[in-house]
Amino acid sequence: MIGIRERPAEVRLYSTRAGTSTVGLAAIQLGKAMGAKVIATTRSAHKADLLKATGADGVEIEGDDFRRRFLSRYPQGATKVLELIGGATLRESLRLTATHGIVCHTGLLGNVFSLKDFDPIKEIPSGVYLTGFYSNSPTQGQIYAMMRLIGESGIHPVVAAKFRLEEIAQAHILAEKRGLTGKIVVTV
Repeated sequence: MIGIRERPAEVRLYSTRAGTSTVGLAAIQLGKAMGAKVIATTRSAHKADLLKATGADGVEIEGDDFRRRFLSRYPQGATKVLELIGGATLRESLRLTATHGIVCHTGLLGNVFSLKDFDPIKEIPSGVYLTGFYSNSPTQGQIYAMMRLIGESGIHPVVAAKFRLEEIAQAHILAEKRGLTGKIVVTV
């Protein structure tokens, strides 16, 4: 993920895999607030309008020939990639990243939790950096900086549905179906 202290001019092309996930939707808005050109990916073409309304400059549809299509539009690759799908697409994300670019592996939405026979020397392209993000690692100062950016930029979460506390069972059923795009909010 783009570092809060990073100057916007350093971010040329920022890509988030799984753009329609709740973290992806937030990342699109954060990337735009920091001055990046944001490209989001989704498996569903019908969600492209939502991604653009959230702030994505471009939308790429995952699937057959994704790598070729992405690189034909962005031949230099992405300078930053937020990898939310995980092991299922990590190798491909590494090959979509520009020299001196960074891939931040922080999600496992693809249900692949490890990479068999992953050889970092052979599979991480020269000059590409792979890092990870664990939500317990930010300092209090970094959290304050992010909250300040959110407030100053008018970033709002994408809410898919709202429920009252007594409707929590329906909220869980809806969440398990994974048919919504955005957060499910339960009010007390």
